This record gives sequence, structure tokens and C-alpha cells, in this order.
Amino acid sequence: MKDLTFVIPIRHPDNLRNPDVQVKILRKTFRSYTAQTDDSWRTVIVANPGTPLPELPEGFEVAWVDYAPNPQHELKEHEFRKALNFFLLDKGRRVWSGIKAFPDSRYFMVMDDDDLVSRDLTAFVKNNSGPNGWFIEKGYGIDPDGAFAIAIDRFHKTSGSSHIVRADLYPLPEADSDEFEDYVMTWLGAHGGITELFESIGKPLSPLPFYGAVYMVNNPNSHSNSNTVMRNYVINKDTLRRPWSIFGKLSKLKRIDNDFRLEFLGGP
Repeated sequence: MKDLTFVIPIRHPDNLRNPDVQVKILRKTFRSYTAQTDDSWRTVIVANPGTPLPELPEGFEVAWVDYAPNPQHELKEHEFRKALNFFLLDKGRRVWSGIKAFPDSRYFMVMDDDDLVSRDLTAFVKNNSGPNGWFIEKGYGIDPDGAFAIAIDRFHKTSGSSHIVRADLYPLPEADSDEFEDYVMTWLGAHGGITELFESIGKPLSPLPFYGAVYMVNNPNSHSNSNTVMRNYVINKDTLRRPWSIFGKLSKLKRIDNDFRLEFLGGP
């Protein structure tokens, strides 16, 4: 049994804008996972046959699925709410498949395929096993090849890679059940309200006591179409309305040095 299983749902290859970029980004993320300081981890890739993947490192498994492409993947081309529901269903059922295929884990962490993790996550989970889980309150944002990271407060409201949940708290309804679609969309596809959901059932998650993950912005394949770190978090509409706020935002920037690379990128 593994203490921590990372579950990475990867969209259907027909929904990829740039397969070459996908492989390049995945190499970065895979390197981040393999740097864990404790070996009681596993990474599950959930993908359709034909999905472009780099060579899988030791510790990686694939849960193959045959889900159809998301017909409304591009948010800007469709009515937002309908397109979002398609996205949540597609992501949620892929996460469901990953957890279902490898149930022998104490905790699961759902990850976006372009995000990075602290190398200390598995060791922390192993040494603190027992609670319901944790949410990542503090993390960083970076560009794929950027020189700076920015500290992000309320990280769990920004990134889909922000919750570590004890396995028994995922009841996983069967795919042919009446509650399946609503469950996977709400509990496995979305992330913004997860902490409130677990509070509502009396199983609150605790804040992780360190910076636990990195949100990679400005990825050409990103579903959210996010901009650069500077445009997202520093020089944005809020800065134009409140120009004095730029000093506080600039203070959150951190150069990506060797220590940061060792912690999140798998090494210098």
C-alpha cells in the first residue's frame, strides 16, 4: 500500500491544442514527482490510448480509459456554464477511473497535468497519517520557463492541485448509478469548493503547513487559458484600479533558484 497516490487526468488527445507542448510540460511535471524524499508514493496517469506521453519514470502507472473527447472543451467558443459542466464531467470521471484502478493508497491527491509538487509531500503524509487530509493554502505560480515564482495565498481556490484526501472519504459510486455524474463533477472535477464540501459532511481538511505545490500558468494547452505570472498576479486589472497595490504584489515574487528547483522541479 502506498501512502500517497497522485492522480493526473489527461484530456482526450483530440482536445490537445499542441501535443509537442504537452509532452514537454509532462516531462517537467514527471521530474517533480520523482523527486519525492519518501518512496511511498505512486502517480496514476489517466489517459486514452493514443495520448502523447513521454517515457514514464519508475513509480508511474497508467489507467487507460475510452472516454470520448470533450465536445465543448474550448470555453471561449461555447456558453460558459455548459462548457464548464462538460469539463467537470470529463475531468471528474477520469479522476474516478484513476482512483478506482488503484485503490490501495492511504491518501489521494488529484493533480492537473501541468502542476508541480513539493518533494516533501509524501514524507509529510506518511509521518502524519490519520487525519481526513489537507488543503494547500499556500503555493506558487510560475511560467513554464520563467525565472520567477509568485507566492499565491488561498492556493486551494486557484489550483486544481491542492487537496490531499484520505482514501475512505471517496465513496466512488458506480458508473451506472443515478448519482454518478453529479458526484464526479462536484467532488472530483471541481476544486474551488472542496474544503467546504468536506466541512459539510463533518470531515474537514486541515491546511498544509508549508508551500505544497506550484501552479504552472501560461501553458498553451491549459483549459483555463491563463496568462503569464506577471499579467495574472502583478500587472492586472486590480493593479490598474489600485496602482499602489503593485508593491505588495512585487514583494511576493521569488527568484527560481537552486533551492526552489530542488524543492519543486526535481533538481537544479
